[in-house]
Amino acid sequence: MVYVWTHRKRPMKTARWWSAAILLLGLAALGTDGRPNKEEFRSPPYRPVVRFRHKQDGIPESLRIKGFMGHNVYPGPCEHKYCGLGRHCVVNHETEQGECKCLDHCKPHYKPVCGSDGKLYQNHCELHRASCLRGHRITIMHSEECFYKGKSSCDLSLM
Repeated sequence: MVYVWTHRKRPMKTARWWSAAILLLGLAALGTDGRPNKEEFRSPPYRPVVRFRHKQDGIPESLRIKGFMGHNVYPGPCEHKYCGLGRHCVVNHETEQGECKCLDHCKPHYKPVCGSDGKLYQNHCELHRASCLRGHRITIMHSEECFYKGKSSCDLSLM
């Protein structure tokens, strides 16, 4: 009598071996392209955050000229100086220090607000700019309501 040895688990082990081999080859291929190298683990270079309270031109050259960034991207005298609504920081070229000045202009967009002085301003920025230029506080009484309801106490201020 002859016994035939049939081992049913053998094909399963072979399939697992091939699966493991293919998986390792795939990981090795990914390791060369998919894994970050030492340079990618470094922290990114310092870039100062510049935020404008009012909408103005924000191109990098104008930031350097206005003093937000010094030469060679070192912090300028206006980088961390907050001047308040309707004002911005300007570098005094004699002292090289940042000084707060009233905004020269605001971005032209029409979203009317009524001020505590009874005038209607084109937008919030114009109201705060007028407050700075006049040297007294003007607060927002109504946003758009006085314009759309036609209140007579709100006159359009072009300042």
